[in-house]
Amino acid sequence: MRWFEPMKKAVRYLLLLPVCLVLVICLRAMLLTSLQIPAPARRHQLPTADADAAVQRLASAVRIPTVSGESTHFEALHMLLRSSFPTVFAQLQVETVAEHSLLLHWPGSDPALDPILLMSHLDVVPVEPGTEADWTHPPFGGVVEQGYLWGRGAMDDKLGVLACLEAVGLLLAEGFEPRRGIWLAFGHDEERGGNEGARQIAAAFAARDIRFESVIDEGLPIAKPGMVPGLSGAVALVGIGEKGYLSLELTVEGAGGHSSCPPPETSIAILGRALAQLADHPMPARLDGAAAAMVDTLAPEMDFAERIAFANLWCFDGLVLGQLEAIPPANALVRTTAAATLIEGGVQDNVLPQNARAVVNFRILPGDTIERVIAHAENAIGDPRVRVQKLPGDNCDPPPLTSTAAPAYLRMVRTLRQSFPDAWVAPSLVTGATDSRHFVELSDSILRVLPVRVELSDAPRVHGTDERVAVESYRELIDFFAHWVANSCGAEEQVD
Repeated sequence: MRWFEPMKKAVRYLLLLPVCLVLVICLRAMLLTSLQIPAPARRHQLPTADADAAVQRLASAVRIPTVSGESTHFEALHMLLRSSFPTVFAQLQVETVAEHSLLLHWPGSDPALDPILLMSHLDVVPVEPGTEADWTHPPFGGVVEQGYLWGRGAMDDKLGVLACLEAVGLLLAEGFEPRRGIWLAFGHDEERGGNEGARQIAAAFAARDIRFESVIDEGLPIAKPGMVPGLSGAVALVGIGEKGYLSLELTVEGAGGHSSCPPPETSIAILGRALAQLADHPMPARLDGAAAAMVDTLAPEMDFAERIAFANLWCFDGLVLGQLEAIPPANALVRTTAAATLIEGGVQDNVLPQNARAVVNFRILPGDTIERVIAHAENAIGDPRVRVQKLPGDNCDPPPLTSTAAPAYLRMVRTLRQSFPDAWVAPSLVTGATDSRHFVELSDSILRVLPVRVELSDAPRVHGTDERVAVESYRELIDFFAHWVANSCGAEEQVD
């Protein structure tokens, strides 16, 4: 029985392994340290009376229906901006690009410093016909009520345009003198890809050999407490990248004929099966890049249960990815998504359609490419009768990510903590497309952020019914832009 004692020891050691594993997992979670910086002192505070007047100026802009693709009302908006901000338009250099886009320049005292660029857009999406009565207030009414400003453009993105102008006006009134130059660029067709506005503005900068220390464009909001699982506080997310864009056209050609004698598969049935195959076989999910940086930054602030998972992705990566995939906004952060957006086929109920057509829109995760997505779609469909081709338009690969070690990103973290001391700050990924993608050759630091406080119920309002912004959130946004300009372009100790 001499073999029995060594076996007992071996069994004892084996039983200890799970205990050791649990201890290691818990210890890694306990050792996570916060990556947040202390909130710096606030430098600017917009008086309440001025905030009320600022909201009314934004309301006036919302009342002008500058729908993307329609040129009728942009001149009226330009005139309103000039009359609303006479000091800004008098003291800054102003030019019009491509008839309807605006460009303003506040020169800095040190030409050796690359300037900063603040971007927003003047255009808005249309209101879907027949839904006007569903709005609490008229879509272009610009009504201020119950602590909110209601109307198309109140969130996307006239508030960004006017908040930038308000902040510049505030700094001018204080006698602020920038060392680093400041440019404001307001495109007029962002909602249609920015090819006439932002692309032409970028081309003008390239022709003048102007590069930017940082580019700030619309992006991610501030999630109110409780919106991010495991976090009790508010969260301000900075878009260090955005997804690429691709629309694929799927077409099927059939024989047609009378519906009383159908073939085994009609063109519509073949197309429907192709769409189902794409939905059933999405591109793989992965937690890397901007999404991984977000998790790493927020994990130390989470409840202990969440910290255990995120501090030990080597063990729980499958579980974490599965949970993220189950939440549509989180799923968009970890994979290239596909959405069927258009479908056509047939002319009458008793006629077999000869042709059927669908359009599938992909938002491409950094690391994937247009070519890779097309190959995946063809493989997933697996039917030579379905022709897959790139739809002409604003297709593009994902732009490169901005480094979280870049001076502009670190300054953005400080500015957000300064303006929103109750919010954790983390990098993330913008799942839509912005005008900033036209500027990737002009700056190494492109950040996408629009720090207004939102709730879960606000998500469908953007591009949807009852778009609105809280009056207090708009005041905070003006305050943020004033801090950003001062921190980026002010006294020597403020410039990185």
